[in-house]
Amino acid sequence: MNEAYVLINSEKRLEIELLENLKSLPNVKDVHKIYGVYDFAVRVKGDDGISLKDSIIQKLKQIEGVRSTLTLLIL
Repeated sequence: MNEAYVLINSEKRLEIELLENLKSLPNVKDVHKIYGVYDFAVRVKGDDGISLKDSIIQKLKQIEGVRSTLTLLIL
């Protein structure tokens, strides 16, 4: 099982909708609202590196309201 934390900078007007959309994704295990440069910390799991990458790039980054991300792979 591969895991990563994804830090998300969001558009302020879409934070509530973004939070609900993040929670609904199947590979998202935890979503935390944080304060600082980033607005959310999201823990994502995948069966392998490819499914983890797909979860982050094809699903998470495409959600409306995501301005930028920083992915931190868990070793």
